[in-house]
Amino acid sequence: MNRAEKCKQLRAYLNQIAPEGGIERLADEPEALERMAPRGLSGAPESEEERARAAARAIILGEEIDDEEMFLLEAIILPEGRPVIDIVEDSFSAPPSGLWAHLSEASIRSTIEAAIPSVGRIELPLDPRLPFGGTGFVVGPGLVMTNRHVAELFARGVGIQQLRFRPGQAAGVDFKQERRFAEPILVDVREIAMIHPYWDMALLRVEGLREPQRALSLSIEHARELEGVEVAVVGYPAFDSRNNTALQNRIFDGVFNVKRLQPGKLNGRESVRSFGNVVMALKHDASTLGGNSGSAVVRIDTGEVVALHFAGLYKESNWAVPTYELARDSFVVDAGVNFSGSLGNPPFPWLSHWREADPIDESGGSAAAVAGAPTVDAAAGVATWRIPLEITVSLGAPARADAAVQGGAVADAEVEKPPTRPDPDYSNRRGYDPGFLGHGHEIKIPWLTDEQYANVAINRDAATDRHVLPYHHFSVVMNRERRVAYFTAVNMDGRREMDVPRSDFRDFWSPDPRVDDDAFLDNDFYRDVGDDKNPLDRGHLVRRLDPCWGASLAEVHAANHDTFHWTNCSPQHKSFNRNKTTWGGVENHILNGANNHDLKVSVFTGPVFRDDDPVYITPTHLRVRIPLDYWKVVVMVKPDGRLSATGFVISQSDVVDDMIEFAFTDEFEQFQTTVRSIEEMTGLSFRGLADHDPLAGTEEAVGAGPVRIPMSSYRSVVTE
Repeated sequence: MNRAEKCKQLRAYLNQIAPEGGIERLADEPEALERMAPRGLSGAPESEEERARAAARAIILGEEIDDEEMFLLEAIILPEGRPVIDIVEDSFSAPPSGLWAHLSEASIRSTIEAAIPSVGRIELPLDPRLPFGGTGFVVGPGLVMTNRHVAELFARGVGIQQLRFRPGQAAGVDFKQERRFAEPILVDVREIAMIHPYWDMALLRVEGLREPQRALSLSIEHARELEGVEVAVVGYPAFDSRNNTALQNRIFDGVFNVKRLQPGKLNGRESVRSFGNVVMALKHDASTLGGNSGSAVVRIDTGEVVALHFAGLYKESNWAVPTYELARDSFVVDAGVNFSGSLGNPPFPWLSHWREADPIDESGGSAAAVAGAPTVDAAAGVATWRIPLEITVSLGAPARADAAVQGGAVADAEVEKPPTRPDPDYSNRRGYDPGFLGHGHEIKIPWLTDEQYANVAINRDAATDRHVLPYHHFSVVMNRERRVAYFTAVNMDGRREMDVPRSDFRDFWSPDPRVDDDAFLDNDFYRDVGDDKNPLDRGHLVRRLDPCWGASLAEVHAANHDTFHWTNCSPQHKSFNRNKTTWGGVENHILNGANNHDLKVSVFTGPVFRDDDPVYITPTHLRVRIPLDYWKVVVMVKPDGRLSATGFVISQSDVVDDMIEFAFTDEFEQFQTTVRSIEEMTGLSFRGLADHDPLAGTEEAVGAGPVRIPMSSYRSVVTE
């Protein structure tokens, strides 16, 4: 990360945690910064306060600041914005005045203090390498919850049935270990009750709990209802060598490994990778460190635990297992965890992970088979399910015995198809043609805002229109930050189209040497890693067949190959990308059957970029925000010479959520909308095309909000 990116990240983080008014107030009001600044920051507090104020002004203006100025800002704002509060004798010190002063109110203080005795430090008495393992808290009779990655320091196995201590290891829980010395309240871990096969959670069976160590109540409220809720993380932060040493010492007063109270706020959900799974974690912004693994995230107004902290990246986010998700899991409920209520018996999408962890049921059979997984006889070509009916399905003829097998998949050993390799001479690309539709109409590419234009990937080979990447019959404009196109523009000619069968080639995606390699997503984002499958496809924005037309087969093949540039690729869920009844049906209907005078259309396509698009962590550990919605504007000329511009939006939000929660579906929200609505969603200008929209003027007729006409099929498209 370069300095400009660090400054941008710091500004966003400090604005999130700063008191009311954000860092703008700190820059403008001297008394605000003076009240917050700790005396003796490094010798001359007045001077450093002024330097911090100057740094705040600079970062607000988008200017870069140096490492020392970053330190000053963080060291002043963090102790009040996201403080670390001492816990002594099951109570906590008075929080800083200002943002968190209300923690001292009697009702809130008593609520938080009721939870503190139930949080303890996971001890590893036989492991000389580690002072302790992490944090845990009481969740049921003789039951302590912590992280799976903490339990795996001394335990082996996954699930319930096959768990055991590692040879030569033991564990305990100390419910004291405060900043001021106090006699330990130590209990032994007698048994590993559960190591969850999907979530970073484990349950430990302990002996010797006393009255103050009561079972905390775990919330069943859905994480989506908790946005902005104030919480307190109770745990044992340890020094973290990955972070700035001086800043850690400043914030934590140089004291680590003892029980602390760390307030913050919940700020939504995010998909993150955990133990090879993509989980929808709850985010919070308390000042945590490594030893906080397994900490209770306690809602300060109710005292209920809303999440189990498991990971964090400074200035980015902290992630926690939502207790709502655990309350869905019948294995967790049956273990005796104290939830605040019951969700009934809802299905939970990680059941297959339990089947893999504990494959033997009480009758001695395979739990997976009992649950409905098939047994397959590949040689005979049949699969059998018992649910309890027995169903046998023919799988077709067995594969040839002499076929080449690579990585478990049958490969074509007879014919090596040529790859889609584009012509390396990019000077012959003419790109999208604004005058393609004829009849005196010039349909220019969309106009970017100044902010968007400043963020495009520059075409190094271009003398003019340097933001445009021309290919055969289409062009692309890239969003450098998101590494996906702002939009694509393609000319389609139904009278001169030629098919390029997939049997004639094999996919091979290529970089575009005219732009920097970090301007697009490449195979490191899309590929699988071993058994860890990536559900995101390499989705064409310009459909492969759209530009495949021309006077010769060579021209058609050149256009086909050009669509396999990474710049034309967008992360699309496999169910979304492989659905053949969405965009393709719309375009073909307009091209060939919607009163189209010349069987020509010009098509603009792109994603809707939003700041809260979900983050997906790939099997290769790359973090990318996934667009949930895609738009399309199709332009044609009618027999009377008039233009018609129709807008469409299709959403993959359901399947992206399902990608995270494993309940795949083939249903997509697809609708026709106005070109003006797409302009509002994207910030792009279609240069007057909104006036040629058959839905133009309907905004007022239907009242507030964008026009959305659900599309049951492409035949429902309004073109008149």
